[in-house]
Amino acid sequence: PQDYGSAENQERLQQLDNRKPPPVGTTSYASVAWYAAGPAGLLVVDLLMLLLMVMLIIAYEVAMISFIDDMPITTGSRKIDIIIPSVIVALLSCSPDVSFLSKFSIIGLLALALSFIVIVWQGLVENGLTGFQSSMNLWPRNLTDASSWFGVVVFGYGIVPFILNFHESMKTPKHIGLAMKMGLILVFFAYIVISSGVRMLFSP
Repeated sequence: PQDYGSAENQERLQQLDNRKPPPVGTTSYASVAWYAAGPAGLLVVDLLMLLLMVMLIIAYEVAMISFIDDMPITTGSRKIDIIIPSVIVALLSCSPDVSFLSKFSIIGLLALALSFIVIVWQGLVENGLTGFQSSMNLWPRNLTDASSWFGVVVFGYGIVPFILNFHESMKTPKHIGLAMKMGLILVFFAYIVISSGVRMLFSP
């Protein structure tokens, strides 16, 4: 048997082994809080995750309506325009297994990539490379700009609350470290190109 040192350490380990498990249905992330801080920790983490999800839903709703406003297809009512896609998302979210949607994710990624290619091409046609010769300052000018920057950072790199969910859903969970590194690196360079590069391209 493995030596755990003093009798005090062995007793402590025995107490940890005899701890009451978290309630059935508790997520892995919340289970960590349960073992670290007990029921109070579980409650706090669940409330924080609920708040995070609500804020993400609001952010997606705002993004959807901003995209819909620029589309020629509309019902004539802004409220109905946002209700329709929201209902579709809600119905899909009620499915116990949404893995079937993974087949369509590549279509969304290709559409997103194509959109930015069109935007960059338009900037090159209209302004050429003159925007990259400007001396514009891209630092936040006020608290509103800083808040927008912080929101982008949290959205792009806020992987911690979801890392255990990703790990559990992966076909090969041992590759979670590599997948996380590659994902964050791609996000880093993509955000530099999109936020700074495109902004300078349309600066003249």
